[in-house]
Amino acid sequence: MVGRIWEIAVDPGSAGEFEAFSGEWALPMVRGRMGCSAVHVFRDADSPGRYVWIALWLSRKALAVAAASAEWEEARRRFA
Repeated sequence: MVGRIWEIAVDPGSAGEFEAFSGEWALPMVRGRMGCSAVHVFRDADSPGRYVWIALWLSRKALAVAAASAEWEEARRRFA
């Protein structure tokens, strides 16, 4: 099992938009990748706009294959 942690900070005024994008597109895309065991999302209650995603993968190879996919690149582009 391999864990990957992403720390994400967005403008607090855009938090709702970010959460909608995450729930409708980004999280299902990550969860749907072969080898992804689970994704957990945490929101900092004391600091609006700060999030942590923890993704668990069956192997480093599974994570590397997912990270090299066109969908993953699209997620990077949309997050930017």
